[in-house]
Amino acid sequence: MACEEDKIPIAPLATITLVGLHVCLVVAFGVGALLGMVEREEEAQRAQGLNSPYAASMTEQKANVQSGAEGGMSIDRAIDRIIRKQDTE
Repeated sequence: MACEEDKIPIAPLATITLVGLHVCLVVAFGVGALLGMVEREEEAQRAQGLNSPYAASMTEQKANVQSGAEGGMSIDRAIDRIIRKQDTE
């Protein structure tokens, strides 16, 4: 039979367990907060990217294609040209 000296002390074990649980929760919430902060920064950068020269150029090119200006053509005309080219081959 186990004597009194062989028993595991419950108070220190419970303390160590609670401190470990607390540390795990703090680390988990900290990582979650950092990831959320990074996601918000990336979203802000994406929103600013809409005002970039690339986006303005794309908008201008789409307008040119739709109006047929600067050598652009409508989608229907391009499809007709491709079909005629395939028929002649």
